[in-house]
Amino acid sequence: CGGSWRVGEVKKANEEQMKAKKPLKATRVLKAKKPLRAANPVMLAGKTVAFKKRRKPTPLAKKNARQLVAVADVLFSRYIRLRDSVLNDKGEWVGGCITCTRELIVRTSEGRFVASSQNGHLISRGVMQLRFNELNCNLQCAHCNAWLDKDEMIERYRKAVDYKYGDGTYKRLKAASTAPGSHKLPTKPELLQIIEDSTHQIAFYLDKS
Repeated sequence: CGGSWRVGEVKKANEEQMKAKKPLKATRVLKAKKPLRAANPVMLAGKTVAFKKRRKPTPLAKKNARQLVAVADVLFSRYIRLRDSVLNDKGEWVGGCITCTRELIVRTSEGRFVASSQNGHLISRGVMQLRFNELNCNLQCAHCNAWLDKDEMIERYRKAVDYKYGDGTYKRLKAASTAPGSHKLPTKPELLQIIEDSTHQIAFYLDKS
């Protein structure tokens, strides 16, 4: 009897001790996450999987100048690379790097533009008024465009453009790069015209293939 009394007393004491303790206060209330709304829910392994609806591309007319520069960069680059290459009997567009004459595949027979064949700028792209200048832009390999010693690359490039377009070309480009407003962003109408012209030029060259 004495043993059962002690067990009962201990149990009662533990219960009183637990009641005396203050409950912990919650420092943060977690809110339930709202489920994703699916435009086209599909069943996958017996479960409904939601995919986010793709945004419609912004029409060119509604893009700002900075956004249009990005579009123009892509199209103008493709135009320059096609201009400086020829179509071979394999259906590939190939050309030579302006600063090292390395032969480059610009566009594969499957229609893919090769990233290592680039639109190299003699005067930096930061000079916005020369960013889309056809004399300032030429087919160049990725090594010369990004990794070759800058001074050596410019010296090679300078000689190459003078040979390709005539003596004094580099001097005229250099003078234009320091003219007032040379770093000014082209206007929207100017950028839209560059995009349109580049698109037409790309179509002109690819019609040959």
